[in-house]
Amino acid sequence: MRLWRCLPISKKEIQINEEIRDKELRIIGSDGQQLGIMSAKEALDLAEQKNLDLVKIAPQSNPPVCKIMDYGKYRFEQAKREKEARKNQRVVDIKEVRLSLNIDTHDFNTKLNNALKFIKHGDKVKVSIRFRGREMGHPEIGLETMKRFEAVIFDMDGVIFDSELLVIKCWQVVADKYGIKNIEDTCHKCLGLNKDATKELMLGVYGADFPYDEYKAEMSALFHEQAAGGKLPMKPGVTGLLQTLKKNGRKVALASSTRKAVVEQELRDAGILPYFDRVICGDMVKRSKPEPDIYLEACRQIHVMPEQAYAIEDSYNGIRSAHAAGLHPIMVPDQLQPTEEILLLAETKCDSLLEVRKLLQEKYL
Repeated sequence: MRLWRCLPISKKEIQINEEIRDKELRIIGSDGQQLGIMSAKEALDLAEQKNLDLVKIAPQSNPPVCKIMDYGKYRFEQAKREKEARKNQRVVDIKEVRLSLNIDTHDFNTKLNNALKFIKHGDKVKVSIRFRGREMGHPEIGLETMKRFEAVIFDMDGVIFDSELLVIKCWQVVADKYGIKNIEDTCHKCLGLNKDATKELMLGVYGADFPYDEYKAEMSALFHEQAAGGKLPMKPGVTGLLQTLKKNGRKVALASSTRKAVVEQELRDAGILPYFDRVICGDMVKRSKPEPDIYLEACRQIHVMPEQAYAIEDSYNGIRSAHAAGLHPIMVPDQLQPTEEILLLAETKCDSLLEVRKLLQEKYL
């Protein structure tokens, strides 16, 4: 007779013990050792022998990953961490930045830097415009000042270069060689993530024993063989849009999750590096997209408020990042069409950079 310490959990929480009914499971022992793939019954028997629980920790993996552990102890420690996190939460303040209709460039940049410091510190910023005398009769001028379009910040892979499809094709070659399943879907989930976040996601999908570094090196070698030396194709309209922005005095930056050395080399090979005032990369910020860090850093370095910049993105994580930072995201789909969530976060959707150029020219330039 099997006696289980079945702890009540909600549907939203982790499945444990007899709630796990998958045909096959990848099992991690209580000491962290990989025990291989086995049936749910075999895994439950192992857990019973140790008087521990079987806990599903990666339900999206194929097969799902389960770990043998003391679930009660795990929940207790998790509750302690959550309590500690709540204790350390800080109160978010709302800081105000006041502008005038005739503010000069120096004062504007000073207030901008203050606003960016507040945002980076975790506070919210309220921007207000002061009207005097006859200015009171023309509030629309203040609205235009608030909406003043100063900069465009580009993602790189999938926006400037037609590179994401090539990355997926190279991963598919590696996947076919080693029998890795569902690699295309996994690659789609990785779009917009930096190196560390991509590795973490892949290990979550394929298991802790997945030799990611080895496979990634093989994939990268295939990619560079086909893309190095300026062979990476650019998206239609890239050069025309960059030229239009610079001609009209707008600042241009790049916010890519790829490493800086790779980004600058690819831009240099394509002959477009001089168009960018700043290049911000995944190895220059602590948190990857979809967190706002990379876009906030780009705005700080080119001295614009997030509200005065457009972000051009193709990935869900990129749109989420730009929106969280307070920019105006434009979705230009590459490998993925926007979901309902992404359409709500993006200011608009354009089918190409040619369409983006037309939009900005009609509205602002």
